[in-house]
Amino acid sequence: MTEATAQPKARSSTATAYLLLILAPLCWSTNYPLVRLTAPDMPPFHLSFWRWLTAAILISLVAAPHWKRDLPILLSRWKYMLVMGGVGIFLSNTGTYWGLHYTTATNGLLLQSATPMITMVSVFALFRETPGLRQCIAILVSMIGVFVIASAGSLANLASLSLNIGDLLIVAGTGFYTIYSALLRVRPPVHQSTLIAGCFIIGTICFLPCFLAESALGGTLVMTPKNMGVILFLAVVPTIFAMSLWGVGVDLIGATRAGQFFHLIPAFGILQAVLLLGEELHLFHAVGIALIAAGLIIASRKARPQAAAETA
Repeated sequence: MTEATAQPKARSSTATAYLLLILAPLCWSTNYPLVRLTAPDMPPFHLSFWRWLTAAILISLVAAPHWKRDLPILLSRWKYMLVMGGVGIFLSNTGTYWGLHYTTATNGLLLQSATPMITMVSVFALFRETPGLRQCIAILVSMIGVFVIASAGSLANLASLSLNIGDLLIVAGTGFYTIYSALLRVRPPVHQSTLIAGCFIIGTICFLPCFLAESALGGTLVMTPKNMGVILFLAVVPTIFAMSLWGVGVDLIGATRAGQFFHLIPAFGILQAVLLLGEELHLFHAVGIALIAAGLIIASRKARPQAAAETA
């Protein structure tokens, strides 16, 4: 392949990655308004178990044509799959979900903004890869945008925030998911659907003892049409769709660059809260979203190659 044909193909792959990495946070952000609207009383492990079990069944059906070829490969990489399912699905979701029971939504939003930085740490720890200056500046700009949103544009509000055990749980959950994202670069050579199905199945098995313990302590989830609809939506949109889109996007541009797009989750969450919950859109929301977008633009820009500059 000549350089002339390789460059348009690379640009097309990058554009595809950006589109997928924008859609994935959009899917993830639907969690919050949906739960606030329809399912505030669902026991956490009941909700998690049924969500991931439903997702595992659905994605396994999608992966059916590939199981015969891919299953032996997944079994040969069983240690990798245990980490991806146990750490990336079970521990990350447990830490984040339980953390939100002990901390404020504002703290959760701020801590979530640290995802790109934690991703860089995970990538460095696993592969000794260091980010460039442009990437660091982009993350800083987007983080400022998240801080503006979380603090309602007030330094006094930001200074009044306090940390507790819930914040530590959220940081731990975030760290576990960044390990999942970083390890996608050494994924086994299988179809995307079978890889995700394997992770979901392992994650569901990990949730089972917690589900049974919660049931023994009196936790119940009545399967009303509304609750079943919530579980189905959570299984499909912020689980199957989001993680499939995210996995392909990370494959295309890497976990460190992809991590920047986590900052879109609060931006999309605000827009959904305005559209679905009737909340007001304030100036600090617009400023924060603009800074998040500016960070993504900075991250997406590349310096002109030196060779091209010399021949111009």
